Amino acid sequence: MFIRRKLFFVILTLSIFTANIFAQAESAAAPQPQDAASTPPPPAVVTASATGSSVRFAAPAGAVQLRLELYGANGERIFDSGVRQGSVLDWQPADAPQGAGDGSYLCILTVKDLQGRATQRIATLSLQSGQASVQRVREQELADAQKQAAAESRREQKSVAAGADNGLTILREGKQRALTVAAHDGEDGRVASTKGALTLRTGDILSGQDREQVRITPDGRVGIGTDKPEATLDVAGTIRARGGIRFEDGTVLTSAGVPARTSKDGAATAGSAVIAGATAVQSLSGTGTTGKVVKWVEGATGQAGDSAITEANGNIGIGTTTPATKLDLSDISASTGIGADFQQIPLIVRNSSNTLNNWRNLAFYADSTLGLATIGAQLTDNTGTNRHGALVFGTRGSSGFGERMRITSSGNVGIGTIAPAQKLEVAGSIKLGGAGSSLIFPDGTTMSTAAGGGSMSGTNIVSAINAAETTGVINDNRLSTNLARLNGANVWSGANIFNLGLSANNALISNVGNPVNAGDAVNKAYADSNFVKFVPGAEQLSVGDANGTAPMINLRGGSTCCSGPGGHTPAWFKVFQNGSFVATGNLGIGVSPMQGKGYRTSWDSYKGAFRSGYADNEWDDATVGFFSWAGGSNSTAEGLYALAFGDTNQARATSSIVFGSGNEVKGAAGFSAGAGNRVCDTYGVALGNRAISGSPILANGKCDPDTFNIRGLAAIAIGFNVTASQDHTTAMGKFATNNGFSGTFIWSDGSATASADTFRNTANNEFAARATGGFRFRTNLGGTTGCNLPAGSGVFNCTSSRTTKENFKLASGEDVLARLRKIPVSTWNYTAEGSAVRHMGPMAEDFYQEFGLGTGNTSIGVQDLAGVSLAAVKALDQRTAQLQQRTAEVEQLRSEVQSLSAANTTMEQRLAALEQSMQQERAAKPRPATTTTRRRR
Repeated sequence: MFIRRKLFFVILTLSIFTANIFAQAESAAAPQPQDAASTPPPPAVVTASATGSSVRFAAPAGAVQLRLELYGANGERIFDSGVRQGSVLDWQPADAPQGAGDGSYLCILTVKDLQGRATQRIATLSLQSGQASVQRVREQELADAQKQAAAESRREQKSVAAGADNGLTILREGKQRALTVAAHDGEDGRVASTKGALTLRTGDILSGQDREQVRITPDGRVGIGTDKPEATLDVAGTIRARGGIRFEDGTVLTSAGVPARTSKDGAATAGSAVIAGATAVQSLSGTGTTGKVVKWVEGATGQAGDSAITEANGNIGIGTTTPATKLDLSDISASTGIGADFQQIPLIVRNSSNTLNNWRNLAFYADSTLGLATIGAQLTDNTGTNRHGALVFGTRGSSGFGERMRITSSGNVGIGTIAPAQKLEVAGSIKLGGAGSSLIFPDGTTMSTAAGGGSMSGTNIVSAINAAETTGVINDNRLSTNLARLNGANVWSGANIFNLGLSANNALISNVGNPVNAGDAVNKAYADSNFVKFVPGAEQLSVGDANGTAPMINLRGGSTCCSGPGGHTPAWFKVFQNGSFVATGNLGIGVSPMQGKGYRTSWDSYKGAFRSGYADNEWDDATVGFFSWAGGSNSTAEGLYALAFGDTNQARATSSIVFGSGNEVKGAAGFSAGAGNRVCDTYGVALGNRAISGSPILANGKCDPDTFNIRGLAAIAIGFNVTASQDHTTAMGKFATNNGFSGTFIWSDGSATASADTFRNTANNEFAARATGGFRFRTNLGGTTGCNLPAGSGVFNCTSSRTTKENFKLASGEDVLARLRKIPVSTWNYTAEGSAVRHMGPMAEDFYQEFGLGTGNTSIGVQDLAGVSLAAVKALDQRTAQLQQRTAEVEQLRSEVQSLSAANTTMEQRLAALEQSMQQERAAKPRPATTTTRRRR
């Protein structure tokens, strides 16, 4: 029994020892559990998005209050919204009490949720040229003054940071998001679909059994029972209106019967439909013909029938069922009430008493600015059976309406008079025009001139002039040029000899044909030496003072349009003795100095524009911008302050600049140099060859002239065959493109040889670079520290040589393992990535607290993480070696136990046999007699 008990205790000891060894190994490898109850619920997601100069902050999930604060670089508060109810808050620069100018500001948003917790989010808000943008930022990255301001804000509002990374979620403009959001702006609740229509559905949506009932399209149409509404409200079904339908004029339709007509006071006049405030009358009934306009035939009983008016294809016919024009009058029967003389007249104008007015006009209007023409009838006798009237023709002139011609009841025609006494009486002049025109008299004679019916000739002209009754003078242009005129300019074309000479002021005039002194007329033979001569026979020398400031040419011109010295606005052209020259003018006065093709150097004072070189029509007034410069050949500078120099360049927008050949700058303040480049949007840059900044580009290779289609704000394209076509994109190198994405940077090396090798961006706001020779990044002046990405490789090789390091200290693997046990390792995603992407690793704050490695507690160095891992692996390797040694010892003990167990089994068998033998021997021996002795009492 002793041997059995000893063997049991040996086996029990080995089992406990082995279990402890494996338990230690498993404990070292197993992750430490975390207390879920101690982890607070995650804070609500808060977003910020910028559009133009405005920024919207939204926290639709559970937020009940928002408060926005902005701080400057020195920690000064420039804006505080105060506590705002709701979950949406909008801000723009004008909201700041003193206004917010260009610069960067710390943005602090405090959010209070339904549980009353106040959490704080931070970001940086930048303003540039009226455009706002929001960027994420961590509090550790702020300046000290702004950190202090954020801390003071938390204390003041009793709020806490949302977490280790308490930044806002930034929504980029143009990025598609498919969400249905419920929010409140403090005044109104909002339900919005960020993409597509908003629908209301019923049914089990979780199992796909839901059904659409109402749809609101992005353009504001509402459909009930239809998913394609074609009107502001489109109902596929029955509408029940318990209170009627109210129209814009205030009337209410309460029945589907024939709509009633209302007068100005709202009273019902016909129809069975009920109008609010009016009494319904008998329904309209009767028969009629298609196309005929309905008229009342029995008003008392509400009967209707055909009228004589027909409508067909938009034409109105009276007396005809097939009107051919907008108004077709045919087959008019005799009129009543105005006499038989007016039968078969297709159009009669009457007054209310069924008689012709004293004045009744038929007027032809053009519009309210062009006036009218009128044909009118005036009655002079409106009594008895004879109504004598005149037919009057009148027009409206600058002084108002007036009569121009009259035909009296007796048939006399008057022009300029209202009482013509003859068949034709004209109060004014009559002009006969055209060859052979004349007046023809009853006797057959004609009169083509005012001189007695025939042409005047010979002495008749002299007699008429000398007649006593003749008045007036003969016009100067009727006299021969050979006659000398008094008080006029005399031009003699031939040689005139004055025997007695010519005199002026009672003095004889001499040397008229050959002046010889300064008192005579100036001609080529005699001129002052200071005069400038065109094509002079010899050099003309003009010498002034030492600086040569006296002008050699001093020409002055001007315009009579505006006031100035001498009553007009002056302009000068001066050439000075030192070679300087100046040409002045007046902006907005004059015309372009030259149109059309030609070689020239010109100064256009009207637009303050300068041109030099050759142009076809590029320098015509229509394509010359104010204060612009253009030079070279066929270059256009049509924008304000534009500059174009070189060959066939186009500077088409304000402050655009272009050099080289075949370049176009469509965007304002754009710049291009090189050949075949395009700048299609504001602030763009294109340098090199076939570099494109902005879009779209038409099939002819030009920027789209439609201003509303332009894209590519501040886009930069530099190199060969590079494209930066969207806002804030940069493309550089050779064969590189942003590929339609915005906010990108792409650089391509010179390895590409064709457009098929073009390097392209694949997402918005992406940085992409291709260098088939590899990348080298250096972080010190000597270039000894950094990382390389070799050609064709996907692995960074970073500096790790002993010669680049110092202050070495050996790390304890057991210490590293002990510290690692304290660091939680979890899976997570970066806020900007979205929940679809997962990563695994520790938090930088925990890692830095335990190891103190790296530059701060917001990041983990890859080398540090690898070093900690290697130290931990070495410690685990040492433990593994020890475990293996103990395992060998256990195996040896297990072998010994097995041997002892086998020996124990043999021993037990022998003992059992021995006991059996002894029992058999006892049984074989006889028992001795026993004597019982009773004890007496």
